Amino acid sequence: GCGGGLLLLAVMCASALLLFPTVLPDLALRAVGFQPQGDTEALFVDLLPAPTVVLENPTVPEQVTLGLGDFGDTAFNNTPRLYEFTVGAGAGGQQTAVATFTEAGLNELCRQRTTICSPTSTDPRFRNGRIDLRPGGALIYVDVTVPQLGQTITPAIVLRWDAPSRRVVYSGIDINGILYSTPPITLEIDFASAITEIEREINNTIQQLSLTAGGGVYRLDEAQITNDTLTLIMR
Repeated sequence: GCGGGLLLLAVMCASALLLFPTVLPDLALRAVGFQPQGDTEALFVDLLPAPTVVLENPTVPEQVTLGLGDFGDTAFNNTPRLYEFTVGAGAGGQQTAVATFTEAGLNELCRQRTTICSPTSTDPRFRNGRIDLRPGGALIYVDVTVPQLGQTITPAIVLRWDAPSRRVVYSGIDINGILYSTPPITLEIDFASAITEIEREINNTIQQLSLTAGGGVYRLDEAQITNDTLTLIMR
């Protein structure tokens, strides 16, 4: 009886140790105002892949200039590992430009043009941002020091593409695959204001986005996002 009791106790302790790393972070997050909202991946699984854009008489420009609004203009060469650009006649014969960015290309562009993707950012809220594409959206992972937790965590800002409005929409914060609501402003770091600022800057850039190639200037018409690429259809 005593031996069986010790064995049961050992099994219970082992189970507790296995669960502890996952339970403790969730309890700590709840304590500072994060509230779980479900599984993050559930936001993206029902999205159908967008149809492939077919161009007639396509040409590959040697160089294009992408206008990023307040973040300035950037010249690109076709570099398939990062960026790929094609110009041709689209639906109805309308001249169309298709710009495809790989995940690596987007992260390279983010490091070049913003501070959020820099590991040496002086912004105390977010640094070392990384973009992880999802069907119809993206997770933007950032390193954040939370004084109340006494540690740095790496949440992801969850964004989804809203095709009718041509805007990204903030959906919550992902931590270890769980979607959380934005914590209250009682935290020393005002997550809500910081995320609103990021969402606004992204959408302002989208509204001002332009592509110049071969003497033509194109504006965003639609976007297609997969696990691997962001494709902009511009007319």
